[in-house]
Amino acid sequence: MSEVKQFCKNVTYSVRSDGTLRFTFQVYSSELKKTVRTHADPPEGYSIKNIRSRELKAWVEEKRAEFIQSVVHKRYSVDSTITFSRYYEERYLKKELNIKAATLQGYQIVYRKHVKDYLGNVKLEDIDRDLLQRYQKWMSDNGRSDSVRKAAHKLVRLVLNQAKYDKIIPDNPALGKGIAPKDTVKIVKALREEEISAFLDLMDTEDFKWRCLVYLLAYSGIRRSEACALAWKDVDFAGNRFYVVQSASKVIGGGVEVGYTKTNMSTRDEPLTEPVRGMLWELRQREGGVGYVFKNVYNAHEPMHPDSVTNFFAKFCRKWGIRDITPHMLRRSMASVMNRNGIDTKTAQKILGHTDSRTTSKYYLNSDSLDVQNAFNVLGKAIGSKRGKEGSVELLKECSSLSPMSEAPATPEKTGEDSPELPEKSGAS
Repeated sequence: MSEVKQFCKNVTYSVRSDGTLRFTFQVYSSELKKTVRTHADPPEGYSIKNIRSRELKAWVEEKRAEFIQSVVHKRYSVDSTITFSRYYEERYLKKELNIKAATLQGYQIVYRKHVKDYLGNVKLEDIDRDLLQRYQKWMSDNGRSDSVRKAAHKLVRLVLNQAKYDKIIPDNPALGKGIAPKDTVKIVKALREEEISAFLDLMDTEDFKWRCLVYLLAYSGIRRSEACALAWKDVDFAGNRFYVVQSASKVIGGGVEVGYTKTNMSTRDEPLTEPVRGMLWELRQREGGVGYVFKNVYNAHEPMHPDSVTNFFAKFCRKWGIRDITPHMLRRSMASVMNRNGIDTKTAQKILGHTDSRTTSKYYLNSDSLDVQNAFNVLGKAIGSKRGKEGSVELLKECSSLSPMSEAPATPEKTGEDSPELPEKSGAS
């Protein structure tokens, strides 16, 4: 950072090593009897090169007015003593958050191992993008993996977002790109139609309950946690539909917790089609239509544990000596089958219960090696069908695509005879 310079009244700025700017807004609060400060980065594209641009001045003035009004009208209250650890432990964890117990326990582990030492004693008002970038570099230098760094950044972002909601800080500096590691491109493992069919053929030799569960996963694409939490009251045989309204998650230390679905979009209803409808109807006749569809083997009043589903798949694959196939792989396979058969991304997103269609496109609607090979075959046929025709030289002579599109047509040079004579200047000698 360069030295702090005055931009206008109540506003100073400093320049980072890459030329980007950081503005500090400050005003004295007679109510708090101290100077209140906040930091903000200008929109992307502004740097020291356009420090005096009209657009940047307008942005600064708007931010300055918002900040002053916030302090005057007490839209947020700055507590200069509150640190990240104090807020997280004394306030954040005591709120009624829509977070599963297992997820919250995971956050606790990330906080103790990777966040507390670096950010714990930092005041919330002093946390900015520069500090968060240095924090990410510190984790990288100390051997933290990208997945750990992303998990830590996610926790920090959630906590600061809540602090903003509580009107403790005016902005969340953890938002935006350029802090956490970028997502790497994942190779999506999915089965093709004939492979899914072969898998289900082998599954027909298993216990009927497991066959029902696997067929439900394969034909609907629901998550294993959603299948485990499916109750008979949510299966409508008359209307040929079933409703995904809850999810089963494992609790660290043992047990199962039934709660909300993963996201709001995950709460959905889906058609109940054959052969799944017939299989579930038979299962209901065998076991009764009370409680959960897939019950815990040790306690019929509880749902099946999600890990039991994963363990069954692993044992099944070892038994037949086939490649490892997981429950989630069936979910992705179903999405890829829809994609290959002309189902649009928005429809697939709704069926899978994704909040963002980009998740559907990025991780589910993949093209495998056979799709790529087929694409090359089509390309080869398209080009090969035009081969062997006469007049190739003449065609290429007239081919407009070989010339730049922006090339202007040539204009004939003007000769002196065509040029009009200029009038003589008045008073010329």
